[in-house]
Amino acid sequence: MPPITTTLRGALAALAAVVLLPAAAHAGSIHDFVIYGVDSVIIGHSTQILSGDVGGETKVNFASGVKVNGDVHSGGSVLTRKNEITGSIFAAGDVKVGNVTLHGDIHSGGDVTTIAHGATVMGTITQNPGSDFHFGSTSSHGGHSFGSPTAPMLPGLPGASVFSSGGAGVVTGSSTTTNLSTGSHGAVELGVGNTLVLTAGTYFLDSFHMKSGGEIVYDVTDGEIKVYVTGDWKVGSGLDVQVIGGLANQIFTEVHGDFREAGGASVVGGVFAPFGLIKLGSGGSKFDVDGFLWGREVRLEHNGALVHNPVPEPSAIALFSVGLVALGLGARRRLTDNA
Repeated sequence: MPPITTTLRGALAALAAVVLLPAAAHAGSIHDFVIYGVDSVIIGHSTQILSGDVGGETKVNFASGVKVNGDVHSGGSVLTRKNEITGSIFAAGDVKVGNVTLHGDIHSGGDVTTIAHGATVMGTITQNPGSDFHFGSTSSHGGHSFGSPTAPMLPGLPGASVFSSGGAGVVTGSSTTTNLSTGSHGAVELGVGNTLVLTAGTYFLDSFHMKSGGEIVYDVTDGEIKVYVTGDWKVGSGLDVQVIGGLANQIFTEVHGDFREAGGASVVGGVFAPFGLIKLGSGGSKFDVDGFLWGREVRLEHNGALVHNPVPEPSAIALFSVGLVALGLGARRRLTDNA
């Protein structure tokens, strides 16, 4: 059978047009989170989180127009504005409520305060005794009590993989195609309008930098692709991504520096930055994610669309990769940017 070809942004746009469904019960595993940050999670306006939960161990902030089809968990505070959240909010600290439509409950270990008119909480609000409750007269909720709020479920990040990189670097000019071999490399520096082709196997890079207008082709026909980067991952605007011969959840990238992609970019598979920042988008340019984002800090700019697509836990992937390397072994859905 020939490879299936689909458009990622088109599929995400179709999902975005569908009325959001009620979220499932709150998360108990890191694999339930499409976004998870240790320090902070900041989501720019008009971003749509179409599936998966959002977690931040310090704080979670939403700009206006954000939609979340899941629960929100914070070890500190939660700030909402003009948002729609189909699940519940679980916060160890304060919850500031904008003119949000919240289909679930609020569980807060701190104060609950409205900061705009017209908030709607369809469920109940439970907070610790001794905390403050200030809910504006133009806002509504399904009930309030001082009692024992349910604590946020914050499983923590998986352990970082232990790996090393090095060897000859790769530097290209503009408008070339690079078929990168599996194994260990130095810094990979790709010019404007380049195409990078990755096939099944494991890659170890010192760093990765691709300038604007590039394309990454992930050929998973023969198995998973795993990319481990010692330093930073940096991609310019307008990245196009293709996945050939399989699914996005066969792709995993672990970066021990920062992971940054500018506006118009597409991210497929799991991205894990245990020590650094994950930052997507720039200005008003759209970006999309088919996978998950777990990092020390997560910052998303405007107009994003995210679909949760979990892959095996990084530590398990790393062990499998080590086994492949030890054995000396060295993976078409088309995802295009029609924006």
